[in-house]
Amino acid sequence: MVMDEPVPQGSGARVAAEWSWRRVLPAVRSSLSLSKILIGTVGLLLVRGGLGVLSTAASWPGGAGVELGDLEGLVDRGPLPIPWEAAPLGELSARLGEPMLLIPRLLRFVFESRPGTWQTLAGLVALLWVLLVWGLAGGAIARITLVASAGKGTLGLIGAIRFAVPRLGTLVAAPLEVLLLVALALGGCAGYGLVCWLPFGIGELLGSLFLFLPLLLGLLILLLLAFLAAGWPLLHASIAAETADALDALSRAFGYIRYRLPKFVGMVAIVWAMGVPTLMVVEAVPAAWLRITSWGLALTAPASAGTAPGSLGGAAEPGFHLAAALRAFWLSAPEQLVQGWIYSYTWTSFAIIYLVLRSDVDGTPWSELSGPARSPADRSPPQPPPPPQPEPAPVEPSID
Repeated sequence: MVMDEPVPQGSGARVAAEWSWRRVLPAVRSSLSLSKILIGTVGLLLVRGGLGVLSTAASWPGGAGVELGDLEGLVDRGPLPIPWEAAPLGELSARLGEPMLLIPRLLRFVFESRPGTWQTLAGLVALLWVLLVWGLAGGAIARITLVASAGKGTLGLIGAIRFAVPRLGTLVAAPLEVLLLVALALGGCAGYGLVCWLPFGIGELLGSLFLFLPLLLGLLILLLLAFLAAGWPLLHASIAAETADALDALSRAFGYIRYRLPKFVGMVAIVWAMGVPTLMVVEAVPAAWLRITSWGLALTAPASAGTAPGSLGGAAEPGFHLAAALRAFWLSAPEQLVQGWIYSYTWTSFAIIYLVLRSDVDGTPWSELSGPARSPADRSPPQPPPPPQPEPAPVEPSID
């Protein structure tokens, strides 16, 4: 378990501001926690599985002709060509920003569909599934980071899940409240569209005269979606730190970004600048790992096993479907862990950013967390009391 260093307690504003920027730097090291990577990997697999089911549902009766293949591809990216080929910076940045782009991609999928179609329904179900999975996984990762950053010891994988499960409703409801505001604004636009149907040219006149109203609603929708994309993990960090309700978490996250927008953008830029080269290194590990393993197996294993140098994972002979599935599972494990690290890094970084913004805006110490720091399963068993010491024998007074 990676343990963050406690924040030094200083009284001067200059010291606090200096440490607020420096505290983002350990995000890479903290995100390499095995518990966080496993949570991120399982969450990613659950999201992929759910989107795959929705894509398969397109072939069910009533769903024929609905193109849902893009859903499964939202989080289905292959490994980068590292270290054997140069990977463009844009591709690295896109992979690092994949967690932040999940919701915008799903919303785009919904908005580009024709309203009332199966594609719209599938997109909305996919959005709810993503919010559910990453509400649980993101809340657990954020709690592990917060407990460590507050200097309250370490929180294990089971303890983090036990913390997040009872608060799953709040973790999902916080981003849903933003989407509810988006829906209300869209309803306002739709209501304004009905005005245009008034007869005798009145609707056309009014629709043109007050067109600025739906334009303002559209701007509001854009700002809400931008906040949701930028502050989605910040909502989970707020709930993990304060154990508050969804409305309070939304208010805190929005207020911190609003009052410290330059600092928030600067810290996100630092996180990105650290994450891109780290991703290059992390991506190089499974590529080199598989090549070395392939070369070693090629010394003795048959060519039918796909063990030629550089080709580990080739297709098995027809009829060996179980062997091919098992081989594909093990060969994909290193890359799955790499992608799990990307999600671990995102929620770890935003949990630290939340503590920085909270301390800067509210003056709340880093060590202040609501709820138990560790679950009973993560605490050390109570030590037995020391055995009672025998009382010293009374000393008889001597008579001289």
